[in-house]
Amino acid sequence: MSTSVVQDPTKQPLPALYLYPLNDTFSPIRLHLPASQRVEIDRRTRRDSASPGGRERVFDSLTMSKKHAEVWEDSGGIFIKDIGSSNGTFVNGERLSPEGEASEPLQLQTDDIVEFGQNMLREPNSTAIYPCVCARVVCVLSDQDAQFAARLTELYDKLPLAQPEGSESDLDGPGTFLSMPSLRDLLASPDLARPPVDACE
Repeated sequence: MSTSVVQDPTKQPLPALYLYPLNDTFSPIRLHLPASQRVEIDRRTRRDSASPGGRERVFDSLTMSKKHAEVWEDSGGIFIKDIGSSNGTFVNGERLSPEGEASEPLQLQTDDIVEFGQNMLREPNSTAIYPCVCARVVCVLSDQDAQFAARLTELYDKLPLAQPEGSESDLDGPGTFLSMPSLRDLLASPDLARPPVDACE
């Protein structure tokens, strides 16, 4: 999977939220979070491809709402809020709010697993699904955080971030990925070429 959307994190403005896909629904992306601004995370399907919207915050997923969630930085933390989506926003398997209702803000932490929407069957009695958008997050608020994100971005293609293709858990509900190793554990793997930077310890 390409990491072309994510440039060297150590050379990008802070703060930022990095999303690393867990189920091949998108390529790794970076969301810059300007001061006093909320960044919306929306759906845009191929049918809507002519609509305006930033590449970094729009997903091509039928499991998401056109106005799904928003993220922002406040007082040294990064927060997420569902803004009334149909299929929900989940953090570490917990839904933030009922269908169609806005949630309270929740502070994100590096290594949290965020799911936008839920897996949906394409047709009744079918095993083919529209997968939810599922990501491991990295909160970049300091130079040390940026070094950690740079290390992760560099080695992304070598890391077993996602479940094996064809896994029986494809149709499972939110929380499917919670048993995966942490990012720091993955980067500390002896299979990787060089030791992690201090931020990863």
